[in-house]
Amino acid sequence: MTFMPDLGLLRRVLRSGFIAAVIAVALAAWPALAGSDGKIADARKALQNGDGIGAEVALREALRQGASAHDVAALMGEAALLQEDVQQARKWLEPEDFAVPDRGTGFQMLGRLEIEQGNLPQAGAAFDKALRYMPRSSQLWVDIARLRYRGGEQLQAINASEYALALDPKDPAALVMRGQLIRDSVGPVASLPLFASAVVQAPEDLSALYEYAATLGEIGRAKTMLLVARRMVQIDGRDPRAYWLQAILATRGGHYDLARRLLMRTGDAYAEEPAGLMLTGVLELKAGNLASARKAAETLVRLQPDNDEARNLLAHILSADGAWAEITRRFGKTALQGEVSPYLRMLVARSYEAQNDRANAAPLLDAMMHDMPSNRATFTAFEQNVPLSVLEGRWRDNPNAGDRFMPYVRALIADGNPAHAVMIGAQLTRDFPGSANVHILAG
Repeated sequence: MTFMPDLGLLRRVLRSGFIAAVIAVALAAWPALAGSDGKIADARKALQNGDGIGAEVALREALRQGASAHDVAALMGEAALLQEDVQQARKWLEPEDFAVPDRGTGFQMLGRLEIEQGNLPQAGAAFDKALRYMPRSSQLWVDIARLRYRGGEQLQAINASEYALALDPKDPAALVMRGQLIRDSVGPVASLPLFASAVVQAPEDLSALYEYAATLGEIGRAKTMLLVARRMVQIDGRDPRAYWLQAILATRGGHYDLARRLLMRTGDAYAEEPAGLMLTGVLELKAGNLASARKAAETLVRLQPDNDEARNLLAHILSADGAWAEITRRFGKTALQGEVSPYLRMLVARSYEAQNDRANAAPLLDAMMHDMPSNRATFTAFEQNVPLSVLEGRWRDNPNAGDRFMPYVRALIADGNPAHAVMIGAQLTRDFPGSANVHILAG
């Protein structure tokens, strides 16, 4: 059968103005739709620049101009993550209703959200979905490396970071991630070129600058570290990481009042972090604020009960306050254990003696004798009255030699710079965990 159009119906439709009305409606809507597309493009540019607030403003204007939630969901989720608003991020990302061009990004942002909230299996599932849409995204592979590292899969993390760099050797995030893995596995010196390369590629990337500065500090390049930290302040004076780095540097230099002021400028960014609690405890102790110092140390010990440095700090604060009974109550049994630090054992023994309890002090004193090095002459026959600068130079020439680091650390303590001495001692205990000499020095 041949189809024949109903010409009469067609004429009636045309006369009714129906088609003209449809065209008029479409033309009327066109400027709004075009405007929403422009706002979405503006949001993409803002996100590329790390401006979550600017992106959100543009996306909300796009919604007002006719865009749907489906059109903006992935980008809204990314904007919320940049603003650290995980509740809003989940609202936009969890439904997984993403526009076709943004599906890969949407699942990637969902994975980042799940990592942020500690949901590692869910993060892996989200990244698997993202890989379907952008399998050769270096930034996605950086996120995968970060996830695998968080999950304790170091080898898989290294492989993912290497693949990210193979995809884009100039990606700052890939360079930073690779640098972090190298620093953890090999050491700070080996990782420094990667962080430097990241800064060259992205001179205003605060994460790259932070890792570069922190690594400079680890290898003793304090002046360069300070320059980088100050550059971070110039870029964004609200970023707490720049003040954190300067607070550490000031503490190492013995400028405790300055360090406290700098730490205050970090706000609450490090208030619940172990490193922040440790630094707060040290600085409050130096300021004579024993109650505040004790509060920080108590919190740290509660978070990390097996952390020797945390227990040492708390015991030291208690001894400064003359709380001998509290020290023996809290650490008496711990001090008898074989793996306890010699410094804690010494403080507990001293606390028993302060309470005239020689019976409990005696076994600790005996244990301390076993902690002492068998060849004391090697570590005690140091030159006298050698300038600190000379000792520092000798130490830098061979940082792991006992006849170099021991006199330098003792000279630092005598010179009123115990914070730097503690830093060196902590590094040595990590490098030489079996050395009793190092543990005694680190205290």
